[in-house]
Amino acid sequence: MRKQRFAGAAALVLYACGLLAAQSQPNSENYRWHGELVSFDGNARAVTVKSMFGDRYAADEVTRFKVGDRVLVMWSATGIAIRRITEYGEGPKAGERFLLPVELVSTDTLNPTNQSHYLTFRVRVPDSSLGALKAMKPGEWITGTSAHSLSRDSDAMVSIRPYTAAPGGNTK
Repeated sequence: MRKQRFAGAAALVLYACGLLAAQSQPNSENYRWHGELVSFDGNARAVTVKSMFGDRYAADEVTRFKVGDRVLVMWSATGIAIRRITEYGEGPKAGERFLLPVELVSTDTLNPTNQSHYLTFRVRVPDSSLGALKAMKPGEWITGTSAHSLSRDSDAMVSIRPYTAAPGGNTK
């Protein structure tokens, strides 16, 4: 019971932080999302990230895929939770936003400690973000800025940096 309360309180704090982040989006062409750094591979210019699903039903969609599959992740408007996961080839439907093409790293979504569901994925890092990630350690939180438009894969990620609670806030 205590673990469930803690998980609920943590989710509420992250939600509130996400609302602040959503209000300070860089511009209408980009959006921000958040996750936990699992690993950074500077040679491959890629980062492995773990992010929370918004609900168990969204997490159930992962069973359709296998490790290594290229998928589209749809983020919540706050950027703190994944709303949906679909095949990469499906592409966005008219009006869909908050999409990010990623490589699926794990299909095991349940965290037995707090019963939350997470997706572990890999995404390429823009050159401008490599320096900021070199100093980070696994378990620290990151903020990704991605383009709404998926016209070209190389443009999907705008930047990745250490997570901050709000613009001008302290690094978490």
